[in-house]
Amino acid sequence: MDKKKSLYLSLLIMFFILGWFLNSVIQTISIHQEKPYLGDEEIISPYNRVKENDLQLFPEKLIINFPGLSLASYTNTNSMDPLLDEGATGIEITPKTEEDIHIGDVVAYQSGNDLIPHRVVQTGEDGQGVYYIVKGDNSENLEKIRFGQIKYVLIGVLY
Repeated sequence: MDKKKSLYLSLLIMFFILGWFLNSVIQTISIHQEKPYLGDEEIISPYNRVKENDLQLFPEKLIINFPGLSLASYTNTNSMDPLLDEGATGIEITPKTEEDIHIGDVVAYQSGNDLIPHRVVQTGEDGQGVYYIVKGDNSENLEKIRFGQIKYVLIGVLY
């Protein structure tokens, strides 16, 4: 009978040690498990042009006291989703100088016969003067443009 008790006790100790070992291994594996990719690229926000004192809110309307506003509509290209899409109304201004364009701004620039809204991700200067690198938020393609191509700067979006 003592042999049977010893065998049970030995098996119980082995299962305990095996369970403890497996638990340690599983915890180590799960700690080092990679998290799902959510994107770590920070998109710089547009320059803050409209200040709170430029706005007057009433129960039936909003007044934006800002010179040179125009409205824009967009086609369903997906390049600037979810910020801009078909059905959204953009509030834009016309930039007057190169200094009116900042990294993070969404600009509408002329490319052939199209006006394309993309975000300014970089600025620089070369032999031809100031340039802007732009891209859609959902695109990897970068494009180098000049101030003369930029027609509008987005300052707000209505959905």
